[in-house]
Amino acid sequence: MSGYIKLNRKFFEHSFWNDERTLSLAEAWLDLIASARFEVAPEKVVVKMNIITINRGELRASQRYLAKRWKWSLGKVNRFILMLERERMVERRMEHSETIIMLCNYDSYNQLTSNTMNTNENTNENADGTLTEHRQIQTKEYKEGEELKEKGGKKPTTKKKQPETLNFPFDSIEFAETWDKLIGMPKWKKKLPLSLQMALDSLGKYDEEFAILQMKLAIQGNWQGVTFSDTEQKFEQWKKTKYGTAKKNSTKGQATDDAAASIFARIEETQS
Repeated sequence: MSGYIKLNRKFFEHSFWNDERTLSLAEAWLDLIASARFEVAPEKVVVKMNIITINRGELRASQRYLAKRWKWSLGKVNRFILMLERERMVERRMEHSETIIMLCNYDSYNQLTSNTMNTNENTNENADGTLTEHRQIQTKEYKEGEELKEKGGKKPTTKKKQPETLNFPFDSIEFAETWDKLIGMPKWKKKLPLSLQMALDSLGKYDEEFAILQMKLAIQGNWQGVTFSDTEQKFEQWKKTKYGTAKKNSTKGQATDDAAASIFARIEETQS
């Protein structure tokens, strides 16, 4: 079966949709589609004195926001978004420490029509009804992209130096929450996506528990980084202390963060 079922956007204002409930996976996906920006012209949003650009098919949404909106746990939201990324249904990018979700095939769900392209908006038309220069360029690029699709080509894209999405080395909610706290620190708020990805890549070289500990220490000490020249040595000593203790006390669970922090304190004392 193929084709589409047209759904008026007013449906999402209906009491049926707004009924208090825990959303299903299908409803959460539909909510992302409905919440993404529909207009062609990008939207400029000011967040903490920074301007964030929301393009067509994108939405600004943190995991905490979605968890509250969908009545889900943070862990379930994290696993859901990761699944969508693996299926190439969405991509994520960071802009001024804000998470932007991009729906990969948004135009398939909300195709542009001539009426949509020529909607009379003050930001897109001059006083005489003609399109502004900015909108003319957007319309031209859209038509060129559609022509290329018909010929079997690809829509031209602008090469970007900064990564559009961040690749996380670990999937746990604890890692995600600690990372969110870290990038909210003053010294991390203005870091570019490339710098953030390099920090994530460096953490991915170690055990997840050690990586989380490094982030917590960075938050506590207001560090600009998470790994340093002596991190490898500390990691080796941390492993000996942690797993050596685990062999003698196999009935005990994983070490707590406080215990792990004390391990670091002892390591630093031996090095001083």
